[in-house]
Amino acid sequence: MTMFPRNLYGVGRNGNVGMSVPLLDTWTDLGVLGGWALRQLARGPNGWIYGVDKRNMVGAWDGKGWAEQGALNSWGIKALAWGPDGALWCVGAQGNVGKWHPENFQWQDQGNLGGWTLKMLAFDPQGTMYGVGTEGNVGLWADKWCDAHLGQWTLDMLTFDPDGTAWCVGTDGNVGRWNGEDWDNAGMLGGWSMSWLYFMPPQ
Repeated sequence: MTMFPRNLYGVGRNGNVGMSVPLLDTWTDLGVLGGWALRQLARGPNGWIYGVDKRNMVGAWDGKGWAEQGALNSWGIKALAWGPDGALWCVGAQGNVGKWHPENFQWQDQGNLGGWTLKMLAFDPQGTMYGVGTEGNVGLWADKWCDAHLGQWTLDMLTFDPDGTAWCVGTDGNVGRWNGEDWDNAGMLGGWSMSWLYFMPPQ
């Protein structure tokens, strides 16, 4: 497998951000960006880069630092996820799910969706919602959580690259890529114990 795929960024368990450099087959440490120790990086439909830090705060990158995002921070947030339709979802600090209502600038609490306490949500390119539970289990949403049949790893997070291939971070901080039957283990990518992966969309 390609060890350092294009457009890949990662957040290490100490909150620093790294970036793959495929031509040099290396991983570059960008440090603790803007002084925020991050849990997550994400890109919104508006093109802005958002970060969720270890305080469960959301910020948008302004080129120099993280600008806190007002009403989004009415909840303590563990993770954000945008669906292909542009809808913004979150996992709150208690593992509950919220959906953002832009008309009244607030989160609508979906509770522990399907009875699961979650770590994070992700959407595939077809718009299917996936959830990673606090036990490291993975489900896809179809009016209830169904087994996603993504191997036997226990996961911290799941994401999809621009080609629609699933990638994950295991609970040991190692990185995997789905080969259609199981996870190809990339190990500690760049020597890092990861907490999050993010694929920047091609420009």
